[in-house]
Amino acid sequence: MKLRNFSSTLRKLLYTKNIEKIICVKNERKMMKLYRSIRTVFVITFCVYVLSNAQFYPAKAQSGSAEDVVKEIYELVSFKPGETPDWDRVKSLFVEEAVVVLRASRTSHNIFSRESFIQDFKNFITRSNVDKTGFLEKIVSVKSTTVGDITHCFVVYEASIPGSQRSPQKGLDSFQLIKKDGKWRIISIVNEVILPNMSLPKEISK
Repeated sequence: MKLRNFSSTLRKLLYTKNIEKIICVKNERKMMKLYRSIRTVFVITFCVYVLSNAQFYPAKAQSGSAEDVVKEIYELVSFKPGETPDWDRVKSLFVEEAVVVLRASRTSHNIFSRESFIQDFKNFITRSNVDKTGFLEKIVSVKSTTVGDITHCFVVYEASIPGSQRSPQKGLDSFQLIKKDGKWRIISIVNEVILPNMSLPKEISK
C-alpha cells in the first residue's frame, strides 16, 4: 500500500472513531438530561398529589387531652397492697413550677411545690401504713373547660383505704393546666374536702 493511501486510510479511521466517541458523549448527555427532566416531573407530580390529598392524611393528633392528664393522676396515686406509685411519671405530668394546695384542717391549707407534694404523699403512705392495704382515689365526675392552651377541670372524687371501716372521703380538686411543647401539663391543684353539710353547684356534681 502506498504511504499516501495508508495515511488517508488512517485519518479516516481516526475520524470515524472520534465521531463515534462524540456520538456516545452526546447520547449520554441526552440520556442524563432526559433522566433529570423525568425526575423533576415526578417530584412535582408527587408534591401536587400529596398537597391535593392532604385532607386524607391529617397530622397526627396530640396524644392525651388535658382531661386525660387529670384522670391519669388519680390512676397513678391509686395502688394495690405492696405496690408503689410511679412517682417519676406523676412528676412528669406537672410543670416544674407547679403549686398544690391541700386542705389540712377546717381552717387551714398546706401549700406544696411539685416535689414537696410528692414527698407529702409518700409520708402519708408510710404514716398510715397504706403500703400494706393499698389506696384508692375514685373519680366521681369531671367537668372541664378549655380555651386555647389553658384548661380548667373540676374533679369530684372519693378517697378510701381498702378494708377500712371508715367511709370514703369525698373531695373536690380544682386543676389548672397549660399546653406546653404540645403536651398538657398541670400548673396547679387546689383541694377542698366536701363535708356532709356542703352543697356543690349542679354543673360540678353532675
